[in-house]
Amino acid sequence: MGISTVLGPLTGIIDKVLDTVLPSSIDKATAEKIRADAKAQLVDNALREEGEFRKFILDYEGRASDLHPAMAAFRASLRPVVSYAVYGTVIYMTLAGQVIPQGMWSLVLIISSVWFGERAVRNIAPAIKDLKGK
Repeated sequence: MGISTVLGPLTGIIDKVLDTVLPSSIDKATAEKIRADAKAQLVDNALREEGEFRKFILDYEGRASDLHPAMAAFRASLRPVVSYAVYGTVIYMTLAGQVIPQGMWSLVLIISSVWFGERAVRNIAPAIKDLKGK
């Protein structure tokens, strides 16, 4: 999920707050400059925070180029292997006629949302934004 997905609703909040806070006697050009400055400050702060978080993750976990090839392969295969194990267990239990516990369905839902949810949000969010703008 990109940072723009998070910032979109926040810029709307900035507009609502400024509509409430700014005096009605202020001229339109000044009000628009204040809005633009507030939104620019929000974006700058968000990008700085995102950069600091990335740096923390890289310092904590290390870069992929610094890892031994076996460890890089292990890290790359961990999510798919866990996913296959959970889906395989559900398929086996279904074929064996066993009742699948609610917790297993929760795992299937979580794994499916991780694999497909981000892509769906990334592809659908611009369309929703276009619909709201019209």
